[in-house]
Amino acid sequence: AGASELSLRAKALTLQGAANSSLRNVDLGLHYRPSAEGGTLDVVPLRLTGRKGVWPTTTARLDWRREAQQPASSPLQWRINSDFLRLDDLGPWAAAFAPANKALPAEALSRLRGDITALAARWQQGIGNADAHHSLHARFTDLALHWPGHGSVEGLRGEISSDDASGRAQLQGQSLGLELPRLFAASVHAKRFAADAQWRREGAAWQLTVPRLAG
Repeated sequence: AGASELSLRAKALTLQGAANSSLRNVDLGLHYRPSAEGGTLDVVPLRLTGRKGVWPTTTARLDWRREAQQPASSPLQWRINSDFLRLDDLGPWAAAFAPANKALPAEALSRLRGDITALAARWQQGIGNADAHHSLHARFTDLALHWPGHGSVEGLRGEISSDDASGRAQLQGQSLGLELPRLFAASVHAKRFAADAQWRREGAAWQLTVPRLAG
């Protein structure tokens, strides 16, 4: 099949039975281009109104492919890039359509909050017992993450970069809320917070350093 385009315009889109999933004034342009190794889906433009109001006009690209000359059974490499994504609006949709995953359950996806900008992410499943490969760069504001049974964090903004070997997160927060029941007996709250965290893989383990931490 060759390239194809689709325009989607709707006054409202809502998932049945999913709270906070309503999107209004949706205007999407979908452009699909197949290739011998995979394909590319561009979303241009990406306009909608969500829980916090109108999104800035943005674009997104999803790319999937195998390396040249690799067999059809080899894992795909997935890449996603976007100027702006609002997790408050996308979380319920991700929870409804993402494959079941113990590491990132549907409840955690549905409760994602915050704005992501300058997103560039890559992921490829490992072969056999090999680890998956990834890279990530993104900026975020008002980030909130909730993992059932593990804890939650709210009120983060900053920037993160990581790959298979190392990573760095520069974090700031106002009205920061942190719940880690395996580490702290009570919730932690801070009016202001700043940290610079770095990690590096050392053999089978990870080494974490926090050269800057202020509250």
